[in-house]
Amino acid sequence: MDGETRGTLRLYVTRDRKYNRYTCTATEEDIESDRSDPVQINPLYGPEIIKFTPKPKLNIDDKLTVREGDTIGPFVCTSDCNPLCNITWRVKTSDGFSDARSEMGTLLQQAVQRDMRLFRCKADRGNKALKQGFELDVQYMEKASWSSMNMNGSI
Repeated sequence: MDGETRGTLRLYVTRDRKYNRYTCTATEEDIESDRSDPVQINPLYGPEIIKFTPKPKLNIDDKLTVREGDTIGPFVCTSDCNPLCNITWRVKTSDGFSDARSEMGTLLQQAVQRDMRLFRCKADRGNKALKQGFELDVQYMEKASWSSMNMNGSI
């Protein structure tokens, strides 16, 4: 063979593509080459959308109404990623963010404390990350102080 010919195949790769293994052959007039070794295309994608299961029931202010001392959860956080995303949960209190009790993308049952403000899920694929959370509207009773009571014990 005197010369070499090169060709480039460009494909728009999507995650839903059914066939991801490709081979090629070269043809000139009536002569066809042997089939090449297969090449597998592994599309990298995500995260693009985060989903919570069950979906938190938010109030008119887009917050989850809970009572101090009650428990919430479990909530599962998922995101379609390849390779799989690392899913973590954080909780925001009046002191800032800290790790929430979670396991394999699931926010475990949490005892609600007065200073809790938000639970946030993060889907991280290394070079791309996405965060989504839900705010809390924590309902609590103020403790009655002795100074607010009159002599017969009523408030």
